[in-house]
Amino acid sequence: EAMKAQKSATDSMILLKEQEMQSQMLALQSQMNPHFLYNSLSTVAAMADEGMTEPIVQMCEDITSILRYISSNKEQTSSLEEELEHCNLYLKCMKLRFGNSLHYDFDVPDDMLELPVPKLCIQLLVENSIKFSTQTPPPWNVIIRGHTEGNNWFIDVEDNGPGFDQKSSELLKSKMDEILKNGLLPSLEINGMGILNIFIRLYLLYGISFIFDFKNLPDKGAIVTIGGQFNDQDKPL
Repeated sequence: EAMKAQKSATDSMILLKEQEMQSQMLALQSQMNPHFLYNSLSTVAAMADEGMTEPIVQMCEDITSILRYISSNKEQTSSLEEELEHCNLYLKCMKLRFGNSLHYDFDVPDDMLELPVPKLCIQLLVENSIKFSTQTPPPWNVIIRGHTEGNNWFIDVEDNGPGFDQKSSELLKSKMDEILKNGLLPSLEINGMGILNIFIRLYLLYGISFIFDFKNLPDKGAIVTIGGQFNDQDKPL
């Protein structure tokens, strides 16, 4: 009886931990909705100011599809394929806005497409790339790459924007180090630091066995890399 009671208590603790993780994931995910909507409405307003009536109609339809995706709280993860489809939809919207000033490309092998990833993790990296790149003179280039090494998968989002300034880099790294060292999460109000949002959700999902790196490129721009280990059922043949 004592062993049964101990097992029941252990199971209850595991369930509570899972429920706590899910609530934290959903709280972080919900932050993306106003973030995305604010950026999208700002873009639509700029297009309206320039008299771009027909592209606005198409863009509003695409924004509705993306919002439907990011507002769904049923799952905290989606397949990489679904995530990339919505990244592509978002980039099409930005292409309507910026025309030939913006170029983007996907280079992700088919055998990675079923991989489960935290919803919005790549979408937000792409959104950040566009946001900061368009503060510099065009053309703007965004590349999404995927590759595997052994039991690990990697996704890179690369741009030719201004890169990370030293102050932001140091702040991000100190907060990430603190999370990994203490296992304690900062307040969910992370003051618009969307990249930290992704870091925390990867941490909640994978523990410490995930990859997260960001750096400036030698000439111009930045690259952010996320990754993790394959589960046995997800590993490509």
